[in-house]
Amino acid sequence: MIDAPEPKTRSLVDEYCLQLGILLERRTTQLALIASKEQAQRAAALAEEAMRQAQEADRAKTQFLANMTHELRTPLNAIIGFSEIIQAAARQADTAEHASYIRDAGVHLLGILNGVLDLARIEAGRLPLDEQAVSVEELSRRLSARCGAAPPRSGSRPPALATWAAWYGSTRHVWRRR
Repeated sequence: MIDAPEPKTRSLVDEYCLQLGILLERRTTQLALIASKEQAQRAAALAEEAMRQAQEADRAKTQFLANMTHELRTPLNAIIGFSEIIQAAARQADTAEHASYIRDAGVHLLGILNGVLDLARIEAGRLPLDEQAVSVEELSRRLSARCGAAPPRSGSRPPALATWAAWYGSTRHVWRRR
């Protein structure tokens, strides 16, 4: 028959097991932290690679826009130039009018292409922006002309606010009495 250990011996064994459990728990926690750190480092490396690829794609898009815009501007300038020649040399009014339509459409398209090129330059950091004071009255007149809206005549009351909001997409306008 086996004799039961003495209470003092049992408490030393229990203490030893408790300390072993604490050490094992610490080591498990350390291993979990190391695994989490390695996982975070892998995720950071993947994120950096994705960021690098996105920046490279953005540069390629900007370069494509700049190249394409230049490629389109050259023939468009030729179309505009020849339409002006046709308009000037036209003997019939309708031919001159048709040449005028071609020219106006070409000039409009050229303006759009120039805007795209400017946007590509801004994105590439190659177009410095120049802040300038702007005449709100002149800007309003140009916007009305571009949108096909008739500007208010001198001395007339401004059109209804809803009309201006529809024309300009905003209810904030400055009116100056003459």
